[in-house]
Amino acid sequence: MKITKIFRLEIPENASVNQIRDYLTLEETKKVIDFLESSTLFEKQVKSLRSRYKIPLNGYPTDNKHSPYDILGRESFSALESDCFTLLNTLTLPEYWLETIKMFVFHNAIITPKKEAFRIIPRENTPQGRELYPYIEILERLSKRQFLLEVEKNWQEIEEAMKVLPSTPKHKMLRSDLAKRIVELHDIDSKTFAQIADQLFQELIESGDYNIINEDYVKNLYHRWKKRKDSVF
Repeated sequence: MKITKIFRLEIPENASVNQIRDYLTLEETKKVIDFLESSTLFEKQVKSLRSRYKIPLNGYPTDNKHSPYDILGRESFSALESDCFTLLNTLTLPEYWLETIKMFVFHNAIITPKKEAFRIIPRENTPQGRELYPYIEILERLSKRQFLLEVEKNWQEIEEAMKVLPSTPKHKMLRSDLAKRIVELHDIDSKTFAQIADQLFQELIESGDYNIINEDYVKNLYHRWKKRKDSVF
């Protein structure tokens, strides 16, 4: 099956670097087109869908007069979308290719998809009344670097979604008291920062207080307290 028409999504003039990353390049799009053109399964399924929904063999023209929704009607359009999603999964393409596949089935043309590898789902209630906490959907395989870039790009939305979540209670020991205890354990008892962190963590857990106490935290608090004391005298 030969794909001859490719439409590129227009990138907004004021788009940020992160927003520009959301758009596949023409080269990236062509790689998938090569895959689709060589797939006999894709060709067979497209012909089957066009026959089922009475779409012309070479699709409808790409103009405003031939809207899939208007021509098919709500129920058939919804069914076509579901069938295209099944085809997408069969081809193991990311979900953000759905609109592209639908356009090809209906218009015999490919549009460069906008990437959505990462989706933040806010807290919601299911029809059964069960409350779901916010979560992240990963829609395609990502490297660690790509995942961290997605987190950075979407941090504002993630932070907003997390506002409904409870916060971890902080330990009740005052920071100054904790700093004094660390200095005492280090300077008088000659304990390492790692040993102090382990001891304080256990003490706080046993007393019902809780905080993330680690070696770096202990070391920073120690040096801040020593610097503060030195500046006083």
